Amino acid sequence: MNAIRAISLLFILALCVSGCQSNNTPPLDISPLQSPNFGIYIFKENWHELELGYEGDHAQDTLNAADANDSLFVLGVDQIDRYDWNLQTITLTKKATSDLLEALANADNTDSLEISKLKDLKRNLGYGNALESALYIRGFVVKLDGQAKYGGIFLDAVSQMAIDFPVIRVTVVDDKAVFAILPTHIPFVMIDPVDGSGKLRSPDIVQEAQHDVQQLDFFPEWVEELSLSESSVQFRTLIRDETIRLLFENANKLKH
Repeated sequence: MNAIRAISLLFILALCVSGCQSNNTPPLDISPLQSPNFGIYIFKENWHELELGYEGDHAQDTLNAADANDSLFVLGVDQIDRYDWNLQTITLTKKATSDLLEALANADNTDSLEISKLKDLKRNLGYGNALESALYIRGFVVKLDGQAKYGGIFLDAVSQMAIDFPVIRVTVVDDKAVFAILPTHIPFVMIDPVDGSGKLRSPDIVQEAQHDVQQLDFFPEWVEELSLSESSVQFRTLIRDETIRLLFENANKLKH
């Protein structure tokens, strides 16, 4: 039965292409019959519990070996409203944002005393948001058809952890979570300092809120050094995988 369906689909596609060509119009850009399965798996465990450390190779091996089937939450293409390829920001749908908050609220709280105090301090200072706090240093891995592409942790911009692998910043706009993916942790920076064309963004775009830090003379050079480090270049290539870009373009969810 599956063979008959496949043959039928191929026949229909052939007719479509033939019809387009007979009308002297360019042939359709036909997508694969089945798109790769994309997922952002958010783990129950955090950086401490996963024992990720700071180095990229060890963290990737550990995250790849973790049981993604026991994840706290999984985000697929349907749960994503828009993927801005240039900024490398992923905007969730309102429902996915609500469902994620609910899953986090129902999760067992395994925060250490030190993490709880840190979250309380940030909350009292009015820094961040409830979703960012709940996701703080939780592990995640991005997979295509069950194969891990890259992984990392959720981490706020002011953290001083020397994380040399991908991190996700979390903001909420119009009740939608926005995940900004950075190839490595670059303190005080909210989005990847390198744009879609491979050029460095200007410091005032890279780092929006911490204007006092931006005034430091060494800040632009420091950001450039971290942005173009060997680890950043390596992970940026994995994050900006062409298969992922085409997947979201075909789903009409890609912003160039």
